[in-house]
Amino acid sequence: MGKIDEYLPDDLLSADPVSMDKNIIYPDKNCVKYIFYDNYEKIVEIYNTKMKNGEHKIRPYCFDQIQKCILCGSMDLGYTVYECQKCGRYTIIPNRCHSRFCSSCAVKKAKETAIEISNIALDCKHRHVVLTIPMQLRNYFLKNRELLNILFIAARNTIYDVANNRKYRKAKRKKAKSKNPYKARKKKNKKCRYDYKDAEDIIMPGFIATLHTFGRSLQWNPHMHLLVCEKVYDKKTDKMKTLSFPYEKIRKTWMFQVLDLLSRSEVLKNDREFKQLKNYLYNTYTDGFYIYCPDKNKNVKDDENMDDEDFKKISDNIKGVVGYITRYTSRPVIADSRIDCYDESTHEVTWHYTAHEDDKLHVVKQPAMEFILNVIRHCPDKNFKMTRRYGFYSNASSKYIDRIYEVFGKQIRRHLKSKKQRMKSIERSKRRTKFRPAMISSFNRDPIKCKCGNIMVATCDYNPYVKGANNELPNRNQRNKAIFRNISLRLETERRHRESIRSMGRRLDRRVL
Repeated sequence: MGKIDEYLPDDLLSADPVSMDKNIIYPDKNCVKYIFYDNYEKIVEIYNTKMKNGEHKIRPYCFDQIQKCILCGSMDLGYTVYECQKCGRYTIIPNRCHSRFCSSCAVKKAKETAIEISNIALDCKHRHVVLTIPMQLRNYFLKNRELLNILFIAARNTIYDVANNRKYRKAKRKKAKSKNPYKARKKKNKKCRYDYKDAEDIIMPGFIATLHTFGRSLQWNPHMHLLVCEKVYDKKTDKMKTLSFPYEKIRKTWMFQVLDLLSRSEVLKNDREFKQLKNYLYNTYTDGFYIYCPDKNKNVKDDENMDDEDFKKISDNIKGVVGYITRYTSRPVIADSRIDCYDESTHEVTWHYTAHEDDKLHVVKQPAMEFILNVIRHCPDKNFKMTRRYGFYSNASSKYIDRIYEVFGKQIRRHLKSKKQRMKSIERSKRRTKFRPAMISSFNRDPIKCKCGNIMVATCDYNPYVKGANNELPNRNQRNKAIFRNISLRLETERRHRESIRSMGRRLDRRVL
């Protein structure tokens, strides 16, 4: 790999493919990270070959994530030096990659997302809704990844359509009963209830949308996971109402929104084949696209293309559902536990999955490069958000959220935290996912505790993505330095308190004797 004192560009590592250091050692060879490392030369060959349009076969951002995943935990990505102020010992802690393919780094990101969503969500029932698309439409999203934003827009419009259905019908009846029928015909009705989002008396739902692009067998299957609050806020009456989930209506509305937005996009606006496919889908799927919207009293069968095993139908525990829908937003599409064996001589990967059709275990044996290409195609583009918040959970509606907490708290006769209090609790919970608290809780070991018992202090920080000298601690770590000092003082006081209690117990024992 490159030298330690080199500066790397801030945009991409993959500007110039480099040769990996063979001294890198992985404890477990049956993992995605080692498969990338062992087949890195072939990945570089595929990356250097260009298509007819001049683009690389592997996207530059995806190639950058592969390099970071291989170098995770090495000195090439930077490091921090902690030094003991008492005895002079020091330790070097390397930086992590935080890539899309590293299973160890992605756990932290998934935990932070789950903490943020579970603290913002109302303490009430939330419905887990899954919106799918047919197989004929999936290749359009694979060829042009910008179309994946359409799935978020269609999901948003569908939930707003369901929430404001009564308002839409009421406005439609008023126009029909107007005195001048000519004016009623002249003013066309709005196609979607989401068009009423700027009205003052709109019914505002709250939901969180997450995009999954894969299934159990690693096929390309983009679908939406929604965590919808069963309570909606009525601006007109200033009350919280219950949201109904009409199964057939959601299916048809979801199908109309997806096909309408695709036909109006710049990519497929003048595509004749898509117009024919659109008419075919309307004639074939008369009940709408398949969705998964379970209820307590209804047993809806699961779809064969869903991606996970323990599908929770409905849950009063928000943290459990949030953890389910957010755990694959930053993790790799396949867990290392599903990789049974990797043969270095033949470069073949053996992995397994449980199919929904027969609920049986299927073992797949394929070449390593085929496995890698199936995994990396699910890597999202740079700065693409896989989880988005809408309704009164979004940042745009922050002026309503405190009022919604207050109104809902009066209904359930319980005081709820305000937005500021919730943000403070989020910050406190996120601190537990940092490196040092996570190491202490997981392995019962303090990584910066010296052998003499003193807590080390960060004295040097090197980052190859920052220009200039890196031999001194930057300003951004001064706050961490103060935190370390406070933690060390607290641990020291606790240790002294325990010693005083023990010495007092010894004195009492002597008196008794």
